[in-house]
Amino acid sequence: MGSLKMKSVRDTFALELGPPEGKSGDGWFQVRLTGPVVASVKAYDNHYGSLTSFFADLATHWNRPVESLSWGSLESHVVLDAKFDRLGHIYLKVTLRDVDAPAAWRVETTLVVEAGQLEEIAKIASAVFGTAAV
Repeated sequence: MGSLKMKSVRDTFALELGPPEGKSGDGWFQVRLTGPVVASVKAYDNHYGSLTSFFADLATHWNRPVESLSWGSLESHVVLDAKFDRLGHIYLKVTLRDVDAPAAWRVETTLVVEAGQLEEIAKIASAVFGTAAV
């Protein structure tokens, strides 16, 4: 099982999620943000299907009047907030934080993803993290 990788079309930022450690649909997974700043955190979620659903919803709703979509890991080590424009751009705000470290930190940036990438991203998310939540 690999990981889900996304690169911003506007700059050098890239996001990598996974691979998950748990085989039962919950557990820890690595999150890595690279670009001018590099940050990584280990996140926990109790239902990987919710992450898969987030990416499936992005692929479905990018051209509909949905203001935004959001997903966060159980303890908010990673939070993804997506906003859309009418030109087919998705602005994926990525927030990573580590509250478990002795010195808590937070990194935030926005990746720009094109609508044409979303179906493939959703397929890879499903392959890496499993079936979408119903």
